[in-house]
Amino acid sequence: MRLMRVSTALIGAVVLAGITYAAEPVDDSQLGLEKSSVFDTPTPEAPEYIGKASAGDARFQQAYSDAPPMIPHDIATMLPITLEKNNCLMCHQQPDRIGQKSPGAPTPLPTSHYTSAKKLQGSRYNCMACHAPQADAKPLVKNTYGN
Repeated sequence: MRLMRVSTALIGAVVLAGITYAAEPVDDSQLGLEKSSVFDTPTPEAPEYIGKASAGDARFQQAYSDAPPMIPHDIATMLPITLEKNNCLMCHQQPDRIGQKSPGAPTPLPTSHYTSAKKLQGSRYNCMACHAPQADAKPLVKNTYGN
């Protein structure tokens, strides 16, 4: 019994030592977006739309269940989106049509985007914070997640 405890402790120590020393430290200069050009252009160019602009055409599938839908049209003339200027709202802010989808008509903003008085929530003005355009956009930084 004592030998089993010693063996278990020894194996645990070896595994812990291997985990502790296996990873190389990452220098702070390698973290974040400093290596990208994202800060070089205060107003980046709009990504080139690669989907179909007419109603009924194929849309990109959502990345996961309940993911915000992708923007199925060109947005080049709508940028930048600011608190004072949001061209998306001209078509999509329709509180009387919440939950109603009509072919060929803009999808109304969902209930979650409004206050109880059917006013747009102040935190919901920046559509691009959640919704991405259907575009072949290059990543700002290299992603090795899952590799």
